Amino acid sequence: MGGPRVIALVALAAFFTAACGERQSDAPTAPDVAKTGTTAAAVSCNLNNVTNLARDEFGGGSDEAGLANDMKQAGARTDAGTLDGYHILAAIAGKYEAAAPTTTTPSQLAAALLACMKLGTSPAIPSATSLAKNLASTGAFEVRGLANPDDEAVASHDGAWRLTPSGTSWQAILGDGLGASNDDSLRYAFLALGNPVDSAGFAADTAQSGAYEWATLPAATFTGNGVIIGECTTDPNYLQHFSATNSNVEVLGYVDPQCPATDGSVEAPPRNLAERLFRFLEPQPLSATLLLTTGSGGSKRTLSPFIVVRPGHVILDPLFSWRKSGNTVNLPFNPTPAYQITSQGGTNFKQEKVLVWITATGNKGTNVDVCNNYAYTDADGIATFTNVFVNKSGGYTFTTRSAGAVNITSPVSVELPKVPPSTPLNSPLVNIKSGVGTVACEPGSTFRNPTFDENGILTNPPPFPGPNHTD
Repeated sequence: MGGPRVIALVALAAFFTAACGERQSDAPTAPDVAKTGTTAAAVSCNLNNVTNLARDEFGGGSDEAGLANDMKQAGARTDAGTLDGYHILAAIAGKYEAAAPTTTTPSQLAAALLACMKLGTSPAIPSATSLAKNLASTGAFEVRGLANPDDEAVASHDGAWRLTPSGTSWQAILGDGLGASNDDSLRYAFLALGNPVDSAGFAADTAQSGAYEWATLPAATFTGNGVIIGECTTDPNYLQHFSATNSNVEVLGYVDPQCPATDGSVEAPPRNLAERLFRFLEPQPLSATLLLTTGSGGSKRTLSPFIVVRPGHVILDPLFSWRKSGNTVNLPFNPTPAYQITSQGGTNFKQEKVLVWITATGNKGTNVDVCNNYAYTDADGIATFTNVFVNKSGGYTFTTRSAGAVNITSPVSVELPKVPPSTPLNSPLVNIKSGVGTVACEPGSTFRNPTFDENGILTNPPPFPGPNHTD
């Protein structure tokens, strides 16, 4: 989405509002494409089969046939034999970069190779039938990490889906390696696999694409900001990770998917803010020859199925109920206010550092300061207000808002995944009684007057982590 179109989505949600009034498990996930396979321990390695299939696919005098013979000499699941196997897999990927016209022999060869390679602790080995999907026109089949550094993206054969390292290279987001081998030639090597999966019932929000399964062998857990997953053929929006039936389902904050350039034609710029905001949701003509195509992207440390969804504005889902009576001035509210940020379909945004704040209006329409009134979401997308209170008795309606993800990290070049802002959420009338409180309203503990630039970006975020931060 680059710059302005990402910003436009945040501004769009704010516009409609005015008009209308990881902590998911980071355990590596076995690839869906491997569900018809079996673990390496149960797969018989047949190096004679490898050499025969290599000759059938590449020819008896080919480099690949020579590598297969070298692999046979090195032996099953050795470092030297595994390195030979990766080079043959890379040759298959290169030969069928635009998809295999017939996938029988290359998929059988790939399955035979994987059964004889070191791939970590009991990985699931895909069957030839599964690998044929990866070699097909909508699949993905690429070897990465043999060169060091390696920053080349992985793309599906039709160009719709991409994986890109969020750091400078794959090595930069793989820590000490994938754990299959300590050999420097293999430490970061992996086979990336992708293919469409059934999207029926996959999303609670409006789906904008089909569902796509990504996996690696060995199974990778990426470090830092993880790997960027991109979908480059639909209008920019948000990615959902896992299906709606999975307990770990989430909508990802938006990041630039780094889609490839394509031909385009010139389009007149929008004439005003409203046209710019509404045009964002319409099919967009490309604005220049070799324009960088924009799409939907998110980042994760693990891979599984993804789909593009239109989540709308953020919903603040209260994890408590306001008590209409029983609260006292200068004492934290009881129960503790806490909010989960979700999509309109109810899928959680498990995104930290989204700003949420509470303001109060008295029953006579006057604004009253709320002390310790802002919080940032944690990695589960939950903002908890452990120290929020008012220091004046009366009856109040409390309004809770969020500003979307804001950049409060250092250095400023570190950009948070973007999350749309919320619509305001009002409480019932809450009575605060007089009493002797124990909490002081410290200067700077109240955030009440947010300011936004012309692109809808919050310009005055309060200090992080804030008065409600808990370790």
